Amino acid sequence: QKFFCDGCYHVVQSDSVHIYIKKRSGEFDMAVRGALAYLLPETSESVWNVYTTLSKDKTINSDGRKVRFVMAAANAHSQIIVYNP
Repeated sequence: QKFFCDGCYHVVQSDSVHIYIKKRSGEFDMAVRGALAYLLPETSESVWNVYTTLSKDKTINSDGRKVRFVMAAANAHSQIIVYNP
């Protein structure tokens, strides 16, 4: 299942949610932060802070879920992947 927004799309799979980010804007950042708040209610702000400061791929655990950050290669989407517990 795919959901689209300005500069991004989300893919919901049985084991994870993928948030693909092509370009950032204030409105888009708020949409991503809202999705993270829904998926990770206790730690969404810290997850967002990790994403905004990364320059390379990283995986963390947050709210009992694995969260993977994939940084964009040239002209590609970056990703935040939140795995189901």
